[in-house]
Amino acid sequence: LNKSKMASGASVIFFLDHKGKTIIRRDYRGDAGHGLTEKFQKKVLDVEEINLTPCFTEGGNTYVWIKHNNIFLVAVCKGNPNVMMILSFLFKLVDVLTEYFGALEDESIR
Repeated sequence: LNKSKMASGASVIFFLDHKGKTIIRRDYRGDAGHGLTEKFQKKVLDVEEINLTPCFTEGGNTYVWIKHNNIFLVAVCKGNPNVMMILSFLFKLVDVLTEYFGALEDESIR
């Protein structure tokens, strides 16, 4: 099997505040490149809400994101990931962190 063609998990996970500033960043693979949050801001924060989608591809990276309270959870993946798996992971991550912190807000995880 050609591993470069296989779907993979998230390369980077971001927690961003409502303005798009990074609260937490975890780079798991180091293959997604730079300027990821700026691209996300341009595609999501600077667009009308009616035109938003939970995933998009930009520069060879696939962005999968959800919004919970005032936080954006963003997974950036190389290539063609299983988007439903990534969305399930993000929603489960919200559940776990909400259980841990009581309420998942930017102030609770800073």
